[in-house]
Amino acid sequence: MEKDKFDKQHKNDNQKPNDKPLAREDEPKVKHEQVDKESPVKEEVTQCKDENKDDTSACIDAENNSQQTEQKSVVVDIKPDEKNISQAIRKMVENSETMLSYILDKGIDIDRNVVETIVKSKYTLDQGEWTASCEIDFRMAYKELTKLIFPVTVESLIASLPSPKDKVGKIAQFLGRDHLGALSSRSVNIYTSLTCITMIMLMVIQIYFYLGSTRLNNIQQCNQKIAQKETRKAELMLVLDNGAENSAISLENENLENELFELNAEKQCNIELLVPWIQYIRNITFNQNGNDIVSDVENAENTTAAAEDALIASVETIQEAQSYLLILGIYILPLIYGLIGGFTFVLRELISEIRGLTFSRGTNTKYLLRIILGAIAGLSVGLFWGDLEKTQQFGIASLSPMLLAFLAGYCVEYLFMFVEKFVLDFFKRNESSSEKSRDNAKETAKENHIEKNK
Repeated sequence: MEKDKFDKQHKNDNQKPNDKPLAREDEPKVKHEQVDKESPVKEEVTQCKDENKDDTSACIDAENNSQQTEQKSVVVDIKPDEKNISQAIRKMVENSETMLSYILDKGIDIDRNVVETIVKSKYTLDQGEWTASCEIDFRMAYKELTKLIFPVTVESLIASLPSPKDKVGKIAQFLGRDHLGALSSRSVNIYTSLTCITMIMLMVIQIYFYLGSTRLNNIQQCNQKIAQKETRKAELMLVLDNGAENSAISLENENLENELFELNAEKQCNIELLVPWIQYIRNITFNQNGNDIVSDVENAENTTAAAEDALIASVETIQEAQSYLLILGIYILPLIYGLIGGFTFVLRELISEIRGLTFSRGTNTKYLLRIILGAIAGLSVGLFWGDLEKTQQFGIASLSPMLLAFLAGYCVEYLFMFVEKFVLDFFKRNESSSEKSRDNAKETAKENHIEKNK
C-alpha cells in the first residue's frame, strides 16, 4: 500500500513538473540559489528508491527533506538597481565629500570612524552595493559632519564653489563661457553693479535737483531784495515829493533804480534758466501743456507782449518748478537714498558672510527683501518729514531729510521698532482715554441717581 502510494505520488510529480505558481510582476526580484534537479538531495532520493524498494518510509522522508530544501532558498546580496537609489542619497554623498574637504582644510578634529563611514559609503554607492545598514551609518556620519562645520552649512559651501558645466545657461554659452563662477562671487558682482547704477542715478537726480533749487532760491532772494529796494525808493519819493531837495537823496534814488534794474534782470535770467530745467521733466513725462508758457517767457523781451502777460508766464514757470522740486524732494530722492542705505547694509553683510563661508542661495532672497524695505523706509521718511520735523525727539529736526532717509534704509530694524512703539503708545492712550470717559460716565450716573433719591 505504501509503495503504491509513493509510486502514484512520484508519478504525479513527473506528469506536472511545471505546475508552479508564477511570480507576480510587482514582487521584488531576488535571486535564489535553488536546488537543481541533479542536486545531491535528488540523487539521494533516487538512490533510496533503488536500494530500498521494500522500505518506502525512508524514501518518503528523503522526499520530504528534498521538498523542504527546494523551498528554502539562499538569499544572495546583489547589486541594487541604480534607479532604486534615490537622488537625495546621491546628493548627500556628494555634499558629504564637500563638507569633509572643508573640515580637513580647516584642520578641524574629526573622528576616524566618521571619515571611514563617509569614504566607504561613496565606494559602496559607486559599486552598487548600497544597503539599509549602509544608509543608516551614512546618515549618522552626515549628521556629525553638519555639527562640525556649524555655522557653515552645505548650501553655503556649495555657493562658494564654481558652478558645474552642465548648469551653464544659454547666455553664458553664447558668450563663450564654459563655466560660471561661484554663486557668492556672482552675487557680489550683481549687488556691486546695482549699487553703482543706483549711485549714478542718485548723482544725476541730485545735481538736477540742486540746479532747480538754486535757481528758485535765487529768484526768491531777488524778490526779497526787490521788495526792500522798492520800499526804500517809495520812502525817498515821498521825501522828494514834499519839496525837499537833497543831492544825497537824489543820488540814493538813482542807485536804487540801478539796483532794481539789476535785480529784475537777475530774476529774469533765473526764470529763463528754469525753462530748460522744466523742459527735461516735461519731455520725460510727455507733458506738452506748458510749451506756450515757456515760449512766452523766452520771447518776453523780443515781442510787444504786455508786461502782465510776461509776469503771469514767469509766475506759472516758478510755480511749476516748485511743484517739480517738491516731488523730487519728498518722493524720488528719499526713496533713492533709502535704496542706497539698503545696498550699503547688504554690501557690509556680504563681506562678513563670504569671509565666514555662510553665504547661501537663500541669502539672496533675504538681501532682496532688505533692499526693498530700505527703499520703503526712505520713502516713508520723505512722506512724513513734515510731522517728523515738528517732533523734538532724538534731534530729528536738526537732520536733513536725505540723511534721515539714508539712515532709515540702513537701519530698517530700528525704524520699524520705532513705528511699532508709536503704534502701541497710540492704542494705549486711546484705551486709557476711553477708560477715563467710562469712569466719568459712571460717576455722573451715580450722582444723578443720588440726587433723584433725595
